[in-house]
Amino acid sequence: MKILFVLAWRNLWRNKRRTLIAVSSVLFAVVLASALLSFAEGFQQQLVETIVRQETGGLSACFQPQSTTGPAGAFGNPF
Repeated sequence: MKILFVLAWRNLWRNKRRTLIAVSSVLFAVVLASALLSFAEGFQQQLVETIVRQETGGLSACFQPQSTTGPAGAFGNPF
């Protein structure tokens, strides 16, 4: 198994230009993917903050109309 790694390592450096292009392409793709994911995460956080700030926020109050039957309301009067 060790001989395969040695052979592969030697073959990588036989054509230095091809190896450097491949390594730089992979590195560029990783950096670009990381940047795009960071941008998307920041955009999502900013969007949520903007919506919460402009709308009612994380809490909204719902009011029910008072019943005309007294304090028991919709549950009926037990007396």
